[in-house]
Amino acid sequence: MAELVRLGRQIEDLYGAPQDIEWALALPSPAGRGVGGEGSFAILQSRPITALPKPEAAPPTKWKLPENAYIAMRNNIVELMAEPLSPLFGTLGLAAVNASMGRLLSDFFGRTDIMPAELIITVNEYAYYNGSISLVGMGRVLLGSVGIMRRMFTGAVERWTKLGRPRYVATVERWQAVRWRDLPATEILDAVRELAEAAIDAYGALVGGVIPAAWITEGLFTAVYNTLIKRRSDPPAAAYLLGFDSIPILATKSLYDLAEWARTRDGLAAFLLRTPTAQIAAQGDRTPPDVDEIDWRGWRDRFQAHLQRYGHTIYNLDFANPVPADDPAPLLEACKLFLSGQGTNPHVRQQVSAEQREQATQAVRDRVKGLRLRWFAKFLGLAQKYAPLREDGLAEVGLSYPLLRRMLHELGQRFVQGRMITESDDIYWLIQDEVGQGASRLDRGEALDDLSATVPQRRAIWDAARRAVPPMALPTILGKDIAQLKKGRGRKGNTLKGVAASPGTVAAAARVLHGPEDFEQMRPGDVLVAAITTPAWTPLFAMASAVVTDVGGPLSHGSIVAREYGIPAVLGTGVATRRIKTGDRVRVDGERGRVEILES
Repeated sequence: MAELVRLGRQIEDLYGAPQDIEWALALPSPAGRGVGGEGSFAILQSRPITALPKPEAAPPTKWKLPENAYIAMRNNIVELMAEPLSPLFGTLGLAAVNASMGRLLSDFFGRTDIMPAELIITVNEYAYYNGSISLVGMGRVLLGSVGIMRRMFTGAVERWTKLGRPRYVATVERWQAVRWRDLPATEILDAVRELAEAAIDAYGALVGGVIPAAWITEGLFTAVYNTLIKRRSDPPAAAYLLGFDSIPILATKSLYDLAEWARTRDGLAAFLLRTPTAQIAAQGDRTPPDVDEIDWRGWRDRFQAHLQRYGHTIYNLDFANPVPADDPAPLLEACKLFLSGQGTNPHVRQQVSAEQREQATQAVRDRVKGLRLRWFAKFLGLAQKYAPLREDGLAEVGLSYPLLRRMLHELGQRFVQGRMITESDDIYWLIQDEVGQGASRLDRGEALDDLSATVPQRRAIWDAARRAVPPMALPTILGKDIAQLKKGRGRKGNTLKGVAASPGTVAAAARVLHGPEDFEQMRPGDVLVAAITTPAWTPLFAMASAVVTDVGGPLSHGSIVAREYGIPAVLGTGVATRRIKTGDRVRVDGERGRVEILES
């Protein structure tokens, strides 16, 4: 038996994973001789065990701030990190976030000692914005507020259009031109760090000018319009900001145009409509049966051109999540929706919105005179200037992600060859120090540590954290966070409260989606329920009758796009994805910011 155990361990070490082993024991022959030796073992076959139970962990119940932090919130950049963070992004990614955002705030404040060293911290795998400023720091911010605001809004647009975006694009293009697969592992890892930090620098250029300018100018225009201009029969202030093209809207138009092109080719259209999305994505250059070869090549070329232009939009700031360029299945689902004749023509919708906007604007100009008209024109012009820039910028935050993920995949493959992990994507479940040490050992030709058993354990912790409801602010008071106490968001009963982000009322079945892996479940007319929506979620708005999110406000992406699509939206409920289940019938009141569960 000891010999059999020794063989089993040897085989498992050889393949680097638990094995299902078939063996035979040679018994003595009638002549007294055993085959291969009396009592010897023969190995017949070995294959990986695929049915092992996955490790499980209990969801966290205590939400304790780390030392030197006394208050933290899930807002600002954290809204792009709604899910628990992968171990690699929670270390390497957050290092880039903290370095970049630290530089930005130091520039605005004029000194480096006001904000905490770690601006973004994690509690139970969730990201939190660390608001733990000292009393001295608060005093300096208040005393220097005029100068801070002046530095923030001087050249706000140019900070993105003339500096942030060109610098980001140049960094990505420089690494695209390099034969980086030939580089040592440590240099590829350095490139990953540079690309990650470039992405956050670009976001910083937005949040340091365009984004707050968009928030403030829309808020000012809304206040001026509601106070001095609006009559009961007039449209809401948001109507004057609709109908403008932005990258998410242009991406939707591109998918619609692709579907319209495919519709005129019968064999291709029939194949796309009847074939599962995963199979279409895996078809590659092979022409399917009953599809004209030229049509299939035209489809592939057009779809690849779409991915080349729009495939970098992110679902989540965590680079462990694929972008459409990596996994185009969600885009194919949207394209199939348009091909089937469902969904709204985005060209017509935008044209109607633009015409209604111009009619409403002209009506005010015809009716209002003097100082009120000058204020209306001034603040409307500013709001219309910044709103499209904000959506364009947010859609381009992920420009480096397709390349960055290919680099991490290359490192992951090298780690698999070195028996450090089992699959290349397991690299996202390692922390920065482990990846750095592995890369250094590879370059020195040394053996790597076997971390394959660590991956499922960390996945279990992440899965458990995902089942928890992170407080919107820490510390909690009597089990409730500050956001709950302030807004009265209920966790009991059938009504959820949030931010009234887009007007209208709809009652329909809910569809809870946690990420792009769930997009194929969306059906036309469903109420889209998600933790947060980013530009990559935009194609789903063509199918949704309403939108409800855990995180977000009246000026977030979900609000802007919902208004463009003319569907109700209630954002920032805090608990929608936990309280609402797929199939529940819900009523979404985008005017009052309420979601009522009518039937479970």
